[in-house]
Amino acid sequence: MKHTICFIDDKIPVAQSEYFDDTSVINESVLQYLLKNKSIEWEDLSVKRMCQTLMDKRDEWSISAFTAPSFFENHVHSTIGVPDVIIYDWDYNYAIGANDSIDILKRILNNTFALVFIFSANDNTDEIKSSLKDKDIARYKSRLGIVVKNNQKSVNALLKKIEKKYTENFSLSFGQEIISKSNMAISRVLAEISSFSVEEFVLSISEPRDNSYVSTNQDFLNVVLPRYKNQLCNNFPLAELPIKTNEEPKVENLKKIWSFRLYDTISSNCVSRGDIIRKNKHDYYLVVSSDCHMNKFWKKNGGYLSLIPLKQIRKKQSKELLKMMGIKDVTFHSLTSSSISATILPALPVSSSKLQDFIIIPKSIISVHFPLPSGSKAEKEPLTYDKIEPYTKIATISEPFKSPLMQFIIENISGYGCPDFPKKLKEYFKELTK
Repeated sequence: MKHTICFIDDKIPVAQSEYFDDTSVINESVLQYLLKNKSIEWEDLSVKRMCQTLMDKRDEWSISAFTAPSFFENHVHSTIGVPDVIIYDWDYNYAIGANDSIDILKRILNNTFALVFIFSANDNTDEIKSSLKDKDIARYKSRLGIVVKNNQKSVNALLKKIEKKYTENFSLSFGQEIISKSNMAISRVLAEISSFSVEEFVLSISEPRDNSYVSTNQDFLNVVLPRYKNQLCNNFPLAELPIKTNEEPKVENLKKIWSFRLYDTISSNCVSRGDIIRKNKHDYYLVVSSDCHMNKFWKKNGGYLSLIPLKQIRKKQSKELLKMMGIKDVTFHSLTSSSISATILPALPVSSSKLQDFIIIPKSIISVHFPLPSGSKAEKEPLTYDKIEPYTKIATISEPFKSPLMQFIIENISGYGCPDFPKKLKEYFKELTK
């Protein structure tokens, strides 16, 4: 599969031709015309050299260009997919302000997995490095680089950097193929349900309410996502991917990956089991009330929501906690495998840039009462976040973690127990099973 590269620079002289629109995408054919046509004057020969070098590698790269970041952003909003690599000019000679350019750069980094190389003159390098220290940009430093204009070696050096990144970066190695397979999978799912009318589909997944039928995004996704997942699994490009390395990943990177696995951060107004909610600034809770009670919360639960407080845990705090519980040490193998009646909830995304670890002690469960809203009917009122202020949703624990965790919690709250074997019999069984 070809990789895609996009060049954003206002020195591309597309406006000199009456045939092309300088506000839309400049494809390979247009670039070829601009490079071959002797009547076209390139104000910046560094830009011309970069475009020519890229065009000479069309067997490896699919190439496009824009004359401004805003034109690129408009194009991306109207199409599916983004380039793997973006060469981003730092300076513009028209009305767009430098701050606008930086804001768009932030959005590109937030919303794409592209490598971004800043293309600018020598005298701007210090300014660029200073701007890239902005916290909203610095977090993506592994995907950022600077390419100096007026240096004939810089283009080839850039391509070598890109090749190296492709061997290291997961999204660059597999991103385009995953996007392609994902589009194919959702198209097949939509093809399967294309025989249904809108009315048939909505009525089949909705509940009647006030003489009408109301469905939510979650209702729709509950139908579509399992079939989408099955389609994608059958054609996924990562099956049995061999990895040979002697280096273990850094703990911080492991936490980020597990945060992706463990939590769904999609916003929703409906309160659900497995939601992690926050009150005030530092008080976190796990919702354990059953989902089947949420649609008629006051009728079925009497207004009581069951929560387990979450305690942020650090090294010193964990020692104090184990000492309080009369335990010297413990190993947590998973969310539900622990030698004590507690578990760790790791890498919770408490903000866009911060992950924190929490401990769950099931026996600390509490019930919080929320009065029925004035003028409401208990048999019809679902529990939503606008009715439980000041609590706000942080994330939801995803499957396949949520159901086993809830079972672990319930068993630790009210599970059965029986007398221990005597010490001598324990020792006998230990020897017997060695």
